[in-house]
Amino acid sequence: MNDSATDASNQLSPVEMQREIQASYDRISALWDTHHTEILGGKCGFSILGSKPVQNTPLMILGLNPGFNSEDEKGDPHVQRTWPDQSYFEHDQHRYKDRLADLLDLDGQRNILAEAVVANFNFFKSNKLTGKHHLAWSQVPRELRRTLETACLEELQNILSVLNPKKNLVLGMKAADARLPGAQQQLCDARGNWLIAKGDLWGRPAVVVKHPNGARWSSCDWDRAKQWFADNGLSSGQT
Repeated sequence: MNDSATDASNQLSPVEMQREIQASYDRISALWDTHHTEILGGKCGFSILGSKPVQNTPLMILGLNPGFNSEDEKGDPHVQRTWPDQSYFEHDQHRYKDRLADLLDLDGQRNILAEAVVANFNFFKSNKLTGKHHLAWSQVPRELRRTLETACLEELQNILSVLNPKKNLVLGMKAADARLPGAQQQLCDARGNWLIAKGDLWGRPAVVVKHPNGARWSSCDWDRAKQWFADNGLSSGQT
């Protein structure tokens, strides 16, 4: 895919940008339509972006996979054929918003979350990644799982090239495993577990942080991570 130095966003108009992003949606939709009965019985669906696509967005937030809750399991699969009108970070009740703003030392700058573009490395929903639960991602047949994961990464790389985010934040160390080669630890806990790291995401510097909501934090580690972001901001060496 495109190198960050030759981003498609440098040449695309807003209409062309939206056309490129919609093409990613269409390709993932086609995979879903072809294989949905094999993807956890078609019960979970997929979601690509958690916000509108914005060229040169000040911040791209990347997680491992879309959120899944009891409502997903009870209702029809959430099949996102195009991007939402609003970021879920625009809603004050979103559980990540306050914790993420606190961790990133965004006091007075919380609008950066509402302006951020949100996505995941795996677009397909599941109730967990591994295990014997019938809606665990590991229950998808192995070859199909690899096909879907590869397709998601290719489309995400294309989306990043089109949107050309100014800064990239990855939530969760698991999300960074095997996706940010050569990541370097910036802060760790008393046991040596990484709290913050920097890495390379398809030629784009990125900051990785232990998931602020999906992992347990001690108050001491939280305060140390807050201090790191206070000192460093979201700087990943990217200009």
